Amino acid sequence: MAVFVFTLAVAGDRAEGQSNAFIYHDSLASGWNDWSWSCTRDFNNPSPKYGGSKSIAVTYDAWGALSLQHEDLPVTNWHYLDFYIHGGTNRNMDLQVYLVYSNTEFAALRLTNYLAGGAITSSFKKAHIPMADFNCTSQKFTRVNWKNNAGQGWGTIYLDEILLVNS
Repeated sequence: MAVFVFTLAVAGDRAEGQSNAFIYHDSLASGWNDWSWSCTRDFNNPSPKYGGSKSIAVTYDAWGALSLQHEDLPVTNWHYLDFYIHGGTNRNMDLQVYLVYSNTEFAALRLTNYLAGGAITSSFKKAHIPMADFNCTSQKFTRVNWKNNAGQGWGTIYLDEILLVNS
């Protein structure tokens, strides 16, 4: 009986404050703000969408970024950043995904390294990025950025179901 009670207490402590957290699911989650630059975006795009009724449509100018901001978030609360991306009509496009804290940018990850087949395509693909890969030395972040690092504009892409995952 004592072992059973101990197990419940430990599991309860670990799960508290560390459940999955949406950044975007049909709208930006509470506390998240749009700090994007050099791109047009529509957070109410009806199609294509992966889940729910809307997605984020982003049309990048050269060096632009979709940037979603929140007050201080501890990196250690989550293990992965998950989202779905649809490349529209773009071919050979790649984005950098990175975290920011207090104007410090952490490891910029090449998105295609985290997609099946190594490419953004004209159908939704899931990105599953380990938080440890961002090498966030502050152990906190305030922004997630999806940046066009190609120096040229791109057609519209779509992001959906952006989620911080606990396990």
